[in-house]
Amino acid sequence: MTSSERKSMFLPLAVLCLLFVVCGGLAGLLGSLIGTDTYPRLATSIMLSSLMQFAVPAAIWSRIYMPIAQTDKWRQTSAWQMFCVALLVYLCQPVIEWASYVNYNLTEGSSLSANLASLKEANNEFIIRALRFTTPLHWSVSIICIALLPAISEELFFRGALQRIFHSMSGNAHIAVIFAAIIFSLMHFDIEGLLPRFFLGCLLGTIYVITGSLLPGIFFHFLNNLMVVVSIGISDKPITEIINTPPTQPTTWIVILCLALSLMEVKNIEMIDGERFTGRKPKI
Repeated sequence: MTSSERKSMFLPLAVLCLLFVVCGGLAGLLGSLIGTDTYPRLATSIMLSSLMQFAVPAAIWSRIYMPIAQTDKWRQTSAWQMFCVALLVYLCQPVIEWASYVNYNLTEGSSLSANLASLKEANNEFIIRALRFTTPLHWSVSIICIALLPAISEELFFRGALQRIFHSMSGNAHIAVIFAAIIFSLMHFDIEGLLPRFFLGCLLGTIYVITGSLLPGIFFHFLNNLMVVVSIGISDKPITEIINTPPTQPTTWIVILCLALSLMEVKNIEMIDGERFTGRKPKI
């Protein structure tokens, strides 16, 4: 591989990283100007941050490297594919719960967890202030801020742009899914959620590869976020108690069975469109 080929391979990744830094900086600047002292300002800052950090860089990158007419990321998904994907998501839930339990026990009381305790408390306080359920308007704003916009923005960035770049660089969809999932997990800056978010990222990345569309991943990412918002909203417990409740250990044999069935289901869906996992490089 020549030096020019290496440069052309890494250039899309460098451009995306530059866009992320610039747009993230602008989001922070605008957020500080808007402020968070009132609920409307807080909601506006959250929505602006979600869009500017992930959706805008991904959209600009796509316009540079993937004109709308040449991309299939918004293509329609068949009813059979959606059914298979929904079954895959359902089967993966015990695995993600197990990852959450293992992650919690590995990090609880660790020095790294203690060092990040202040960051976690600040993040929890931010979530507590953002989640309000006193009126239908507060419900709607909470769902949009915490569930809908992050699902759209993060899928555009991590699957629509970053995973596509890794796929183009490696020529291997599995590698692309794993690396994008690692960065997806790390970018949440939550050590207690590293493993479950990694598995969630692998699941969403696999859905994108299988279907060739971002829409199913956005939909199930939104459902995942929505379940968190609704469970907090309908609970009688204080939000702080819900957030800090340690995960329960799922039944081991159920986790093993669901993991095996999930892998079988991935193979089954591959047969619907086997070309997608053969290492075909997307053109960017």
